[in-house]
Amino acid sequence: MTDTTERGPADFRDSYNRYGQMLYHICLNALKSPSDAEDAVQEVFLRYYDRTPQLASEEHRKAWLIRTAINYCKDQYKGFWRRRVRLAETEMAVAPVFPDPGSSDLFQAMLKLPQKLSVCLYLFYVQEMTVATIARALGIGPSAVKMRLKRGREALRQAMEGNT
Repeated sequence: MTDTTERGPADFRDSYNRYGQMLYHICLNALKSPSDAEDAVQEVFLRYYDRTPQLASEEHRKAWLIRTAINYCKDQYKGFWRRRVRLAETEMAVAPVFPDPGSSDLFQAMLKLPQKLSVCLYLFYVQEMTVATIARALGIGPSAVKMRLKRGREALRQAMEGNT
C-alpha cells in the first residue's frame, strides 16, 4: 500500500488542528481528568510524530489516532497510579461551561458512562461519524457499535430521568 498523504511538520500541525479537540474529548471520557486527557493527547501525537505511520487516507489517519488514544487511555487506566490512588484523591474532572444547563447535565451523565459507551456516543453524535467508520476506528463490528449506541442512549436516558 502506498502512502498518499504528506508527512512532516505541516502534516503534524494539520492533524493536530483537525483531531486534537476530538481526541481530548475521547480521552476525557476515558480518564475523567482534564490534565490526564491533555497528557494522553500529547502522548498520542508524540507517537504519531515519532513513528510516522503509513496511512493510506485521511480516514485511516483519523482511525489510527482514535485507536491509539483509546489504547493509551486503557493502558493508563490499568496503570499503577490509577490502581493505587482513588480518583477522589486526585484532580476531579472539570466540566466545560455550557450556555444551556441541560447540556452540562448531559455532559456529566456521559462522563459517568463506561468508556465503551461514551466513546461511541461521542463519535456518533458529536463528531458525526457513521457506524461503519466508528467500527473501523474502534476495531469492532458495526453491530457492536449499534449495540453500544443503544445501551449508551438508554443509560443516558435513565441518568437524565434520575436527575429530574
